Amino acid sequence: LFQASLPRLIIHGDYGLHNLVFPEDGQVTMLDFETARLEWRLSDLVSACSRLRFRDGSYDLDMISSFLTAYMEEYSIDLDEWQWLPGVWRFYKLRSALIYWNSYLDTKGPSRKLISARDAVWQANWAVQNIEQLLNLNPEYREIK
Repeated sequence: LFQASLPRLIIHGDYGLHNLVFPEDGQVTMLDFETARLEWRLSDLVSACSRLRFRDGSYDLDMISSFLTAYMEEYSIDLDEWQWLPGVWRFYKLRSALIYWNSYLDTKGPSRKLISARDAVWQANWAVQNIEQLLNLNPEYREIK
């Protein structure tokens, strides 16, 4: 990722359906900005997409694809940036694992923090093992392939 010239902007930091309000007037509103920061845009997408999972922990790739398609209709992502998604996914999840692990050590529990750390490592490994699957979530990437 050191070689990547990824766009950095103010990201939400906890982007996902749980922080969106859908009023009747159709103006979607974001909530909960306590983790907003200057960061790679792809980090926000990983944060949102990695929550779209089935009960068994596997990713709902159809839901992720739908989310990304809608996102990219508003904010396009060029292929130079897109190619870094698997690496950013891995980095983001390994960082999450360290945060969970450190929090567990600082607070001496609860054990769910260690479980979350292990899950974050699983998600980081998944990104490395499924690079093409991740890249294919972008319709433009599929077209040039």
